[in-house]
Amino acid sequence: MTSKEALKDIFDILINFERLSNIHDKQDIKKQKFDIVEKDLELLKDYRKIEEEIGVDFITLVKMLKDDVYINDGGIVDEIGNIYKDQVKSIEHWPVWGFTVGDNVEYAFKDRGRTWALDKEEFYKNIK
Repeated sequence: MTSKEALKDIFDILINFERLSNIHDKQDIKKQKFDIVEKDLELLKDYRKIEEEIGVDFITLVKMLKDDVYINDGGIVDEIGNIYKDQVKSIEHWPVWGFTVGDNVEYAFKDRGRTWALDKEEFYKNIK
């Protein structure tokens, strides 16, 4: 069940409760509030679709752009090499979504924790 469906169920229960209790004076206000929440849930659904498409959530994307990323230049995805911090220069779509850093090397979003991370510790959690 989606959040939107759950919210509709709750709204329907409230309406039925009001009908049984003969309480009708605030129904329009509750409908307006429901519509506000429903609109926000639709927007959230759109964000989630984009996040699924690009392979990274918006919070992580903003952190990457604001605070830079750590790069693991070990050369092999499953090994720890030299870890350094670098600035994201561009977001791109090749065969997969990813980004380039200052040295114009490309990193795929899907390789988070192996070739790039938000902090150094993330590499040690993901590479054994």
